[in-house]
Amino acid sequence: MARTGVTTAGRGVAVARPDVTRCELGVEASAPSVGEALAEAQRALVALRAALLDAGVLADDLRTTATSTWTSTSGEGEARTDVAHAQLGLRALVRSVDGAGDRSEE
Repeated sequence: MARTGVTTAGRGVAVARPDVTRCELGVEASAPSVGEALAEAQRALVALRAALLDAGVLADDLRTTATSTWTSTSGEGEARTDVAHAQLGLRALVRSVDGAGDRSEE
């Protein structure tokens, strides 16, 4: 019985300099209520977005991602404390790879 098809074997390497950086960023805030925590996290996200725009990231290259809220409780009885937490995510596509990490500490 004759075999049909194409059989190949090979090995190769591709090397390319990165031309973009994808960043997953986020902010988190805690407050007495979920509404306050969300408002505080939103203010921080607006500041983060502004810093990215100032650094040359294009507005079209920014996307919000996850939003998460939860509460935590500590203590018991009259010493019980409830705290609300909010977390917001932002994805950035940085097209200028050179120096992309220079502002990561800001």
